[in-house]
Amino acid sequence: MARESISSIVRDYVSSHPYLLEALLKKVVNYSALSRLIVSELNLSKENIPAVKMALRRFAEKLEEKSFLENRVREIIASSSLQLINDIVVCTICGLQISSILSKEVLSRKTGFLQITQSPRHVTIMMDRELYDSVQGLIKKTLSKLGEVEVFENQTAILITSPREIVETPGVIAYILSALASHEINVTQFISCHTDTILIVDRREALKAYTILERLILNARQFSGKHI
Repeated sequence: MARESISSIVRDYVSSHPYLLEALLKKVVNYSALSRLIVSELNLSKENIPAVKMALRRFAEKLEEKSFLENRVREIIASSSLQLINDIVVCTICGLQISSILSKEVLSRKTGFLQITQSPRHVTIMMDRELYDSVQGLIKKTLSKLGEVEVFENQTAILITSPREIVETPGVIAYILSALASHEINVTQFISCHTDTILIVDRREALKAYTILERLILNARQFSGKHI
């Protein structure tokens, strides 16, 4: 197998396993053991183990060159803050326009949490319980005429407010989502609005998710020397 192919295989494998990226950056990887694992999982010939090991070392060197980016990510996370918003309902409508569900009258009564996202096939409305109760009848009334509605109740919104630099820094959102995924936290909805990031999770996982993100911020502050 060509050396370039081995390099590509190693890069793709490690990039799809965020914990390996972290381990390589911190230099806590046993290259021989990891090489054997990659060869085994990808059904490669054992003859490729030395080449995989060499590709791993070179990939780790490139990661070190990019470690400044991780520092920028940590700086942004260290300067971020969290807010928990309970009792959220997520309503996804298939084949409807926003105007079919949320009239001007309903929007004018809105005093709490409301987020709307729209794709060519769906409209998702994330709202607090009070607003949902006020539009629930309208949603059910239009359901039989215009499409299907899927409702997720007992959701919680976690609002992450970050500095302006998040807009121009790659990897911040991936860093946050990777931390949650590594603890098996399912994010049911994700919204990014300039410097605000909103994650919707099941209420049963909200406290765990908040604790993980808070620890992430506190650790970043300790790393960057910011006051806690």
